[in-house]
Amino acid sequence: MNTDFKDAVWHINDYFEEHLPQYTVFEVRRQSYNPADDYLYMAAAKHRDGSYAVWTSWNEHLHSLNHGHYNLPDMKSCAEIMAEYQFPHSR
Repeated sequence: MNTDFKDAVWHINDYFEEHLPQYTVFEVRRQSYNPADDYLYMAAAKHRDGSYAVWTSWNEHLHSLNHGHYNLPDMKSCAEIMAEYQFPHSR
């Protein structure tokens, strides 16, 4: 599909501005490095109350966000969850 990472980041930020304005996105990662999965991403954000959250499924084709993990204490927790759900190689 050849989805552009930069466009996905813009779309994710737009989604948060509209649907989750209480969060500020600080990281976006690919969910998989398999070329067939180039439309799948993950996003981590900080809530205005100081907690953190990560969503392990952003579908760039559908512009939908799913699989949230909320009330995390810090960025490190977000990074650990993202690493756990990321597929580094072709499946």
